[in-house]
Amino acid sequence: MCFGLGVATQPQGRDFSYFRLAFETNRALCRLGLNIDIIPPDCADLSTDKLVLAPGVATLSQPFLKALAAHKGISLISPRSDT
Repeated sequence: MCFGLGVATQPQGRDFSYFRLAFETNRALCRLGLNIDIIPPDCADLSTDKLVLAPGVATLSQPFLKALAAHKGISLISPRSDT
């Protein structure tokens, strides 16, 4: 994983848990002292965000993709997403 969570590779197979991935990502960001917002999947405005992370999200909505295209900050999207 590229978020510095101490995980050598992305989890695979039957034991993969999206909620565990999201929780571990959240925990790592909190340890860094970052304030985070969990946004809805159809969020259409990212203009106030400096950093957008979508760990493990396979399907991104059209409103979110349009907002992401206009986003001026840093975006890290899972390699398995439909972007």
